[in-house]
Amino acid sequence: MHKGQKTTIELLEKKGALAVAPGTSYIQPKESSDITTLRGQCKAVIVDDSWKMVFAADEAEFDSALQHMQDTVGGLGYDRVLEVDLKNAKDRAAARKTAMDEYNRRSN
Repeated sequence: MHKGQKTTIELLEKKGALAVAPGTSYIQPKESSDITTLRGQCKAVIVDDSWKMVFAADEAEFDSALQHMQDTVGGLGYDRVLEVDLKNAKDRAAARKTAMDEYNRRSN
């Protein structure tokens, strides 16, 4: 492996890069059909313009594709998708914190 570690877990532990997320009963709520539609539309634009950026002939072509992607997904309503995703991530993090707090209370 790397510098004496025999497994990936050993390497991650040595580097302090291993994190364990507590299990919870959190279930992400079903998103509305309009958010699902927006997510799909934004994904298509992001994938298409990302490939254009990968194969851009020069920096100007790259910047043009990037600007097109940002303008298009912004116009589609990407901020609404992001808002839903951030709320879900915060709710999941809160559930994990609650689980850890409960575990620590029982352990002490």
